Amino acid sequence: MFLGLTNAEATACLRFIDPYGLTLFNPYQLPVLEAEIKARVSTIDPSVLRVHRKHRLDEAIRVGWQATVIETLRKDVEAASEAEDVQEVKAHMNQVLALIGRARSGGDHTYLRFMGD
Repeated sequence: MFLGLTNAEATACLRFIDPYGLTLFNPYQLPVLEAEIKARVSTIDPSVLRVHRKHRLDEAIRVGWQATVIETLRKDVEAASEAEDVQEVKAHMNQVLALIGRARSGGDHTYLRFMGD
């Protein structure tokens, strides 16, 4: 979800995270990735989440996802508690930042891997 909330195309590392595949960052990329995430976590607010949810619903309808998925997304848009969701997204990203920190302290041969769906 975080990647959909940010302008990842304007980044050096975030834009390469594949939500459906495998993405690997080497020790030299980790400080850049960390800085990009830190800069974007502070920009997440309820209005950004609302727009993201609406866009996700519109896209699901456009591509013809299953009716049950569309209904779930519609309920998500209607019943969302944006303030709680902002806190959940930020908490999750802080966990990712902690993981990046551990990887950075792991030495020259420590890599960070993101696995998509």
